[in-house]
Amino acid sequence: MVTSEEYRFVVSDQLGEMGIAHPRIVLEPVGRNTAPALTLAALLVAEEGDPVLLVMASDHLIADLLAFHRAIAEGAVQAEAGSMVTFGVVPDHPDTGYGYIRLGEPVPGTPTARALAGFVEKPDAATAKRYLAAGDYLWNSGIFMTRRSVWLAALDEHQPAMGDACRTAFAGSRSDGLFVRVDETAFTACPADSIDYAILEKLGGAAPAPGSPGADAAPIRAVVVPLDAGWSDIGAWASLWAVSGKDDAGNVTRGRVILQDTRGTLVHADSRLVTVLGADDMVVVETADAVLVAGRDKTHDLKKLVTEVRGQEEGLTLFHRRVYRPWGFYESLDSGSASR
Repeated sequence: MVTSEEYRFVVSDQLGEMGIAHPRIVLEPVGRNTAPALTLAALLVAEEGDPVLLVMASDHLIADLLAFHRAIAEGAVQAEAGSMVTFGVVPDHPDTGYGYIRLGEPVPGTPTARALAGFVEKPDAATAKRYLAAGDYLWNSGIFMTRRSVWLAALDEHQPAMGDACRTAFAGSRSDGLFVRVDETAFTACPADSIDYAILEKLGGAAPAPGSPGADAAPIRAVVVPLDAGWSDIGAWASLWAVSGKDDAGNVTRGRVILQDTRGTLVHADSRLVTVLGADDMVVVETADAVLVAGRDKTHDLKKLVTEVRGQEEGLTLFHRRVYRPWGFYESLDSGSASR
């Protein structure tokens, strides 16, 4: 498990609830996207030989576990053979909030696997409709699978500065119970990039690095396994609305909420009563720190808004009122400037 210092106790508690008694949790001092995170995980399991690594984010919902397991089993065969595997979600509507994967030719001898032709940025509405009609574009799930050695060899070939920084950071790490804290200075200097853009999009037709599995056989491939398992990225409020139980007007509520003449709206009330009148297809999120009001179709673009908030109220994006510790949590009730 790779997470940030801020979430270490929440993560350890949740792993305990899952029955994982002795996890090893790598703590990133700063966020550097998924490629460095996978590299730290690969370095962590060095003593286990050359395992296949399955990379998943924490904010995914998968409704059909049997279908998911079938896709993972197919991907594992490809990963064992030396391919890097990504899982593309079969779309059921034209969505502008996801990146897309373009499929190449079928992989011989496999049920559904296809060669990876490329990644496509989030499209506009017309382009998303065209992708859906074409049938050879899948949503980018952000789920990946690869051998440890294949990942590290590809990293050395295509992103050597990232590999060097991660190795230096991990070499300077220290253990603290369940937690492995990497060297902050070295990891802060690491380039930030995602798995797909740092490595996968560069692998079409590329030969494997010397000494990696498959180096003397077929060229290394980037493979896509279609995933039709009720997947949803619930890292966006609109996605959470889509997968939640709704009232007769299509509303989703949590906390103390009163609605009138409101349809298709998600309202999350954390600390006080929230009332909504005459709103359609909105997202309203109230916390002790701030209130968000947005169109439901705009919630994939919140990064831009967070950037502006950080410029004006940096503390809101860095510190939470509720802070978790091994014994529970504490919560700040108020803060302000001292006066004489």
